[in-house]
Amino acid sequence: MRIPKVTSITLVLIALSALILGGCKEDPNNPDPNKGTQCKVTVQLGLDKEVELAKLMLTVTDSRTLKKSETQVDKKSRTVELTLDKGTYSFAVSGETTDQRVLLGKKESLVISEDMTIKIPVQLAQAPDDGKSHLIFGDIFFNGETNELMMAPDQYFMVVNNGEKIEYLDGVCWGVTEHANILPEDQFTDFLKSKGELPISTIFQFPGSGKDYPIKPGEYKIVASTAINHRTSEHPRMADLSGADFEVVFPEEVSTGVDPDNLDVVNLVNVDVPSPLFMMPKGFLPPVLFKVSGDLKAFLKEHVMQVKDEDGNTVNVYTIPLENILDGVETGAEGMFNTHALPMSVDAGTFLVLGGHKCQLAHRKTEQRNGRTYWIDTNNSTSDYECVLGQNSYPAKKP
Repeated sequence: MRIPKVTSITLVLIALSALILGGCKEDPNNPDPNKGTQCKVTVQLGLDKEVELAKLMLTVTDSRTLKKSETQVDKKSRTVELTLDKGTYSFAVSGETTDQRVLLGKKESLVISEDMTIKIPVQLAQAPDDGKSHLIFGDIFFNGETNELMMAPDQYFMVVNNGEKIEYLDGVCWGVTEHANILPEDQFTDFLKSKGELPISTIFQFPGSGKDYPIKPGEYKIVASTAINHRTSEHPRMADLSGADFEVVFPEEVSTGVDPDNLDVVNLVNVDVPSPLFMMPKGFLPPVLFKVSGDLKAFLKEHVMQVKDEDGNTVNVYTIPLENILDGVETGAEGMFNTHALPMSVDAGTFLVLGGHKCQLAHRKTEQRNGRTYWIDTNNSTSDYECVLGQNSYPAKKP
């Protein structure tokens, strides 16, 4: 598959990073030379003293071993004293106020080489029921399989209505982040921090004039990369997606027969699709759902970031205010994760696969309440999702 020019630079860096990060796991024959060389670290939480805390936890992740340790933060001093081996760590803060508001904060990929003090800004996340849409991701199968013509042709995702009233898909958009989370912080993560807008690319939109595509409470719709039966004797692990509700199409690949267009399935609208790339099998570019009011093209024209590709050409990356984001899941790969692409208010966790084409499904957990299914949604994919081997099929209904 061809890759968007602005993304091809990223993929070169991804390949280099994979070599570096992939070798960062603990080798018993070659132990970490810094092991045992310890530093005293003081973590200070930047939080309004007037905020009354019910609980507050600090999670420290060793970037080399991916081992996590949790420490309860003193609610009065709001500091933590740690002793860490020299190395690179990520710090995540989570908690709750006495009036049940969620607290989140993070610092990623910090090099600890001497005694130091770290200041972590902590923010109040939005209340879980603030009148916004309750359309969220359900299962996501980005890991994919392969066939002779296409990479991961049986990718799909589920959109669910987790609320109490009918929701409409009309006008909802899907995209992926421009920042690849295998990479360190860059201009895209900097823009997110400074402007509060998420740089994304590869935008599809659900069609409809407002109320053409309803989803009842507790129901879901399936969006397939290619809505056909992919399962064959040569590819027994692939899914039957012939009964998907929507699919994405890439006109150039349809015309050459690489990407069949199922005429019985509704196509998403290609808004800005620089290349026939849906989701990366290793999940480096997390998916998001968003919706804007008014004309989408006019909105994107006002929210565009211009960057240079490897040929020096100016290309457009679109920046989505966080209040327009309905949901996002920080997908990625174990041993290759560096810096979050999504803000913690969208996803405070991660869902990581073992590598590309492992047939690993991101399955959002569910629970039964009042006779219907609810998808667990705490804006933390580490706890909301579980990894399931093998994707589900959604075959066409027989006439």
